[in-house]
Amino acid sequence: MKATRASISAKTIVKNFFSEFFKNNWFIFGFLAAICAHIFSSLDTYFVSIIIDKLRLFLAGDRSANIYTPFYWLIGTGTLTWIFHRMYERMICISQTQIAQYIYIRIFSYIHHHSHQYFSDNFAGSLFKRLSRYVRTFEDFSDLLIYQITPMLIHLIVTLVFIVSFSF
Repeated sequence: MKATRASISAKTIVKNFFSEFFKNNWFIFGFLAAICAHIFSSLDTYFVSIIIDKLRLFLAGDRSANIYTPFYWLIGTGTLTWIFHRMYERMICISQTQIAQYIYIRIFSYIHHHSHQYFSDNFAGSLFKRLSRYVRTFEDFSDLLIYQITPMLIHLIVTLVFIVSFSF
């Protein structure tokens, strides 16, 4: 990997992200915990709709409607959502620092093999700024994947499953 501006592209970031993703077990477990948390979070909406239907039946005079069971399911899924959220937040924090540390070590070991002329041509402050920008871009990409893309896809998939299952 060259430390020039031209070699740090989106393709390089994504390639390095997925190579580090499969090396780091904390990140894989954190990603799986994030998927579970968002699935249980999506189920909360379903149980709220059941509670509303049961309350509507109860208020219409149907005293055989069991109101309490959906509340228990809602509390259970809320608790599991909270547990999985705490798990993936912790695992992602650990893994991102480990991955950033590994990237810094790998980049600086590569740079140390260059000659003195390389460092005089590239001002050390701007070189370090470019390297830290690369690591920050890596962290921003993982945050984008974990906190924006994954929840959107999970909620979309769960919603589509509910729509298809209740329409037939």
